[in-house]
Amino acid sequence: MKTCPVCSHAQLEGNFCGECGTSYSSARKRAETVVENPSASNGTWGDFGKEVQSFFRFVVSQAKAPSSHIHTPESSFPYSVMSILLYVFLAATSFYSLYAAQLLAPAWLSILLKGSLLLLLFLSINLAAIKATAMTFSVTQPLPELIRKLGGFFAVPIILSSASLLLTFLDAHSLAVILLSVSAAVAFILVPLYVTLTMLSDFPDTIDGFNGLLFYASCTIVGVIVLLVLIADTAIGGMLGVFR
Repeated sequence: MKTCPVCSHAQLEGNFCGECGTSYSSARKRAETVVENPSASNGTWGDFGKEVQSFFRFVVSQAKAPSSHIHTPESSFPYSVMSILLYVFLAATSFYSLYAAQLLAPAWLSILLKGSLLLLLFLSINLAAIKATAMTFSVTQPLPELIRKLGGFFAVPIILSSASLLLTFLDAHSLAVILLSVSAAVAFILVPLYVTLTMLSDFPDTIDGFNGLLFYASCTIVGVIVLLVLIADTAIGGMLGVFR
């Protein structure tokens, strides 16, 4: 016996209701879809949890062997971007926690946004300098590939900035400042320099290593000077002036 889900008409056989003409197969599919929707939502949260776990496994693996990914194109570009953004957030939060007492108006969200923007600008200078070096010496290095290579090394800065943030809560400010400074040196000096050196060594016939390194250093220095001049009169410059 079949019962129509629309008009409740009962009949022994047939694929359509004898009263209203509703297709039994269509009604069954709609019912299955309604039942599946909650599980689809649970599946979305489950997938999110798996992605978070995969990301932290990526960070741990990069902390153990930072240079292992640089010649592995299939390594995850999204995880590299997430590593960079996580470091920027942790470093900006640690910066705010260290110096909040010295701020005239400690608006934490404003400080976090300005600090994050400043760090991203410095990273942009690194990327631009590496890209300019590659283009000048006729080396094909797509920007996403450069970001992937840089981001794979940010596990160590993430660990250092996390430790710095933890120390700020323990009022160990001197050690926190040292760790935060070291993390910035690794993220914006050592990592871009290593990526550049690796690129130069990969193309010895195209790039003279010493000239390429000088060109990269020149682009970086000029970029930093221009950036500092541009932000001197901005809100970021005013924020930094508080700590003089």
